[in-house]
Amino acid sequence: MPEIIFWLFIASVVAAAGYDLVRRVIPNWLNLIVLVTGAVWAFYDPNAGDAWSHIAHFAIALVAGMLLFKFGAWGGGDGKLYAACAVSLPLQAAPLFALTTAVAGVLLVVAFGIVRRVSKMSSSLSALPYGVAIAVGAICTHLIFA
Repeated sequence: MPEIIFWLFIASVVAAAGYDLVRRVIPNWLNLIVLVTGAVWAFYDPNAGDAWSHIAHFAIALVAGMLLFKFGAWGGGDGKLYAACAVSLPLQAAPLFALTTAVAGVLLVVAFGIVRRVSKMSSSLSALPYGVAIAVGAICTHLIFA
């Protein structure tokens, strides 16, 4: 059972990234699925630590994501996705999650810069789908932290 929950969490994170890539938005219902599957996975994860650690990581990530949204660095869906992914990881994984997300974000910026230059991408697709970087960061953190 726990493996199924983990893969549902991963699938929902990938779906959020794909939705962001195609539509440049992450809907609340998809963030809710990530949050619920991540919280359930945290309950089953043998490396999870205590529940308060996950709740603290979620709360800190939500505040950070909303501040990044307020200052225009992220979209609102990005902040919610980051927090929803954070609930699946204990607080001690927070620095690793932030680092892997940032590295994935830099690679995303470079990749989209190249694609925009080569393909003359339309301005309607100019927003960077940072949900992709968040998803990569979450998945990498789970792989490294496990």
